[in-house]
Formats: sequence, structure tokens, C-alpha cells
Amino acid sequence: MGWCVPLRVVAVTRALEVAVTDPVPVAVGPDDFCRQLHPRLVGSLRLYLGDPSVAEELAQDALVRVIERWPEVSAMAAPEAWTYRVAFNLANS
Repeated sequence: MGWCVPLRVVAVTRALEVAVTDPVPVAVGPDDFCRQLHPRLVGSLRLYLGDPSVAEELAQDALVRVIERWPEVSAMAAPEAWTYRVAFNLANS
């Protein structure tokens, strides 16, 4: 019997790889940061959840939290990874 990785695990792993390997520059403001990150975040959540409308809603919720906490988020080593973590935590709640 072969080794099989569930699709959800692959989707989350790939989403986090994208967040880490192709970062949005933090030198931009929160609006530009969110605008650049939004399509990839929604796409990752769509893969994970299978529901485009829920993915869009959760991505927006996560990005609102980014804007609300921008001074702290922009100072983080990996603000994109934090945003993905928030989005996937929301998806799992």
C-alpha cells in the first residue's frame, strides 16, 4: 500500500510555501500589501476549503486584521506568513 498525503495538507503546505518564497514587500503600505496578497490568499483558501465564497470572506477577514494591526504586522519577520496563519485559523474555526 502506497503513502498518500491528503489533499488539504498539500494545499496548506503549498500555500505556506508561496507565502514564504514569494513575499510581498513590507515597505509598501497596508493597502498595497493587502491588494498584492489578496489573490494568492483567496486561491489558497479556495484549494483548502473548496468553496470560493467562503474563501473570499475569510481572506477579507484576515486582511482586515492585517490593516487593524499594521504597525505590529509590518514589523514581523514574515508578515505574509502571519496573514496566511490567521486566514487558515479562521478557516479551521
